[in-house]
Amino acid sequence: ILSGSNNCGAQKNRGSMTYPNDEAAQRCIVEAINQSGIKPQDIQLVNGHFTGTKADPVEYKNWVEAFRSFGIDLPIVQASKSLFGHGLGAAGPIEICTVLNQFEKGYIHPNINCEDLHPTIAEYTDGSNLLNQTIEQNELNCAIKASFGFGDVNSCIILKKYNE
Repeated sequence: ILSGSNNCGAQKNRGSMTYPNDEAAQRCIVEAINQSGIKPQDIQLVNGHFTGTKADPVEYKNWVEAFRSFGIDLPIVQASKSLFGHGLGAAGPIEICTVLNQFEKGYIHPNINCEDLHPTIAEYTDGSNLLNQTIEQNELNCAIKASFGFGDVNSCIILKKYNE
């Protein structure tokens, strides 16, 4: 674990009990990156909170805006919930384990049931960083994982593969 950040959007600026506000989510991402001791370009994978709801395009935009704070484009973006659903209170830990498994096994899992690129997301990407199939990636060693949601509470953690 290189760093972590959490905050509460206080249900302001369009935030609500189940919908985080953009400003707080972006601040959470940027703070985690700033505290990590690495360059944002070292992050190879975004494992987002994406839930398969109308909030996903907003979350994607928040990732884009947060990464643009450093002048870079998004790396590969994945939604683990597309594979196994929403684990509610266990979603974050399950997804962290998913990232660690990808480090260990040398792959990046796809986003399933996401064949159609949402028009709002298409404003920010051609979809090439949104995988539809598993790829081999033996060099995967740095990822950022976030959870946004209930109570407008946000958390973000940066993980790096341990190499002896």
